[in-house]
Amino acid sequence: MPIKYKISGHIIYYNIYGAILSGFAILCKQRLKRQSRMDISPKKRSKILTLIQHSDKSQCEIARLCNVSQSAVSKLRKQFTITGTLSPRRKGACGRKRKTTDRDDRFLIQQSKRDPKKTSDRLQRDLAAHGVNVCSSTVRRRLLAAGRPARKPQKKQLLTAVMKKKRLMWARQFKNWSDDDWSKVRSSVV
Repeated sequence: MPIKYKISGHIIYYNIYGAILSGFAILCKQRLKRQSRMDISPKKRSKILTLIQHSDKSQCEIARLCNVSQSAVSKLRKQFTITGTLSPRRKGACGRKRKTTDRDDRFLIQQSKRDPKKTSDRLQRDLAAHGVNVCSSTVRRRLLAAGRPARKPQKKQLLTAVMKKKRLMWARQFKNWSDDDWSKVRSSVV
């Protein structure tokens, strides 16, 4: 009597010798290969461990049930017997290493604080002068992570000391005007 397994929504039948009787053999092999390149989730790790400890299934059967490779099951079993835990050995983030060090990041923040109007392109050139070649979007990400988001410059100019002095003189000059005096003035505002 064939054994029935459901993998990724497809029902696959195996005979007593483990040969696939369904037409999804190639599809399942591809999925198993894809899965082997990715990390195994903690939920799937615990499922594999539970099947290893509390069932009499072989590693190949467990691998088929969990949609992972047989070597992954073997490695998890070995890891659990040696360390007593299923947590992955790799610590920290995956992916490419950062191009900037903590020192470079501090330099960027320092330069940004010295001159807040510096653009990310200008900061990128400053960093390149120190020997670190990164793109301006990397500079923006580092500044954003440090709590220094990009800002658009103000369109309206702030009042200078000279402008304030002239406005005060004008206000003092027309301080004593009456409503009658102001009614004779043509307004330029429409």
